[in-house]
Amino acid sequence: MTLLLRGFLTFSGLAGVLLLVLATSATVIRISIEGTSGRAAGIDTSVSGSDRHGPLLVMFALLGLLLLAGGLRGVRPAMAGLAATGLVVLALAVLGDGPHLHDTGIVSQLYDEARSNAGAGFYLESLGGALLLIAGGGLLLLDVP
Repeated sequence: MTLLLRGFLTFSGLAGVLLLVLATSATVIRISIEGTSGRAAGIDTSVSGSDRHGPLLVMFALLGLLLLAGGLRGVRPAMAGLAATGLVVLALAVLGDGPHLHDTGIVSQLYDEARSNAGAGFYLESLGGALLLIAGGGLLLLDVP
């Protein structure tokens, strides 16, 4: 049972790392305008993870990978660090991107029909952070003497 649970936590950590890398190029915020092709007067209407955070999501992914490797070897500070990394990524998504999900910016000044919603990147970064938190917290709980 412990081996199966460890396998699940390993998979969760690796999936979280992969999702953070994917979120970097995915659309986090998508602005749509009824009756247009998605571009408004030369303004790009999609914002990617790298537009919002630069290389930060990739750096968190690399940190998560290193901490996962340490956590799987039984290093408790690495397990706690993995959980903390997931928590920071979740905070970045919820507190950093969440308030801006419905902000159309300058596009709403040009088009009354402008609407803004979360793109796939928002969900990828949120799920990635949650999986890192689960992996780190689960490894900590599994390693309780």
